[in-house]
Amino acid sequence: MKYIEANLTANETILAYGRVHWFVFVFGTVAALLGAVFLFLTTHHVTTGPPNAPNVGLIMFFGGGLGAWMLMLAALMLLRAWVRVRFTELAVTSQRVMARFGWIRRRTVELNHNMVEGITVYQGFMGRIFDFGTLIIRGAGGGQTPVPTIAQPLEFRRVVTEQLATASRGEPELTAASPPPETVSSPSQARDPGAEMESVSRVDFEPRTLLSQSEFRILRILERAVRQVDKDHRVLARTGLSNAVAPRNSSASAADRDLASRSIGGERLDFLVIDRDGRPVLAVEHRGREPYGRKAFIRDALKREALRKAGIELLEFPSGYEVSDLEARFRSALTRRPARSTRNR
Repeated sequence: MKYIEANLTANETILAYGRVHWFVFVFGTVAALLGAVFLFLTTHHVTTGPPNAPNVGLIMFFGGGLGAWMLMLAALMLLRAWVRVRFTELAVTSQRVMARFGWIRRRTVELNHNMVEGITVYQGFMGRIFDFGTLIIRGAGGGQTPVPTIAQPLEFRRVVTEQLATASRGEPELTAASPPPETVSSPSQARDPGAEMESVSRVDFEPRTLLSQSEFRILRILERAVRQVDKDHRVLARTGLSNAVAPRNSSASAADRDLASRSIGGERLDFLVIDRDGRPVLAVEHRGREPYGRKAFIRDALKREALRKAGIELLEFPSGYEVSDLEARFRSALTRRPARSTRNR
């Protein structure tokens, strides 16, 4: 856990580690045993058989070759398993869920507790017997990070769930009747540009993948469909909801507008279509297969209401979509686009 321990912030502690299960070595070990058995049987047959036995050369060639090939394959499988065990790090801290994968090509995931949508555990038949499975970490905005072959995945999910519940209880409830007080930064809390520059200069940065393969595939489908309807339109991915809509100044009170702005501040849209003037005209949301919890339901309802009042249509489609159906619904939504709202509803 060298990466995770080296990147802990002040007052941040590790609550639980996730480790790769020993089952990753099983297939390589079985291949090595089979290769050794083939070599042993071939050598035993040749050395103990009659000196003038027919087809000795063929037996040596096929039996010995198969055994040697299986041993080389086993070495590669065991090396790959060792790399997974050695260079996979997973932990939940008092502030974040952190993961690191890969040896030559390294990938890291760091999500604050309030950005974790949930964790799904998938266990097959062997996983339930030997207590290992795949953890799927779902972040805000629909991003998913699978971590396969983790030992005791249910226990790790329990710790994360407890931390999410604790963080949720620790946040003050925001209501329109009692707006939160203004935050006044003390000198110790004020940002110091010089200190920030020093911290950035000491840290190495790496590019991050903006879209998963499934999200990029959907983006290409939408781009192809939008060109068929209106070449001046553009499709944006993972756009903040607050960048697409904002409370109307003439609506409600200042406290209500401030609360509404902060409520949508952390929400993101999977895809957003804008016209030639840069105005949003259509939002697109992709629903995954994971269980639909109360938190996700409320967040989706918040998006729908904000988009409805802004006069922006929302197109939602499930994970098991057909490409032709998605393109047809997308083109239909663009062609029947309603007029922009001119008053608060």
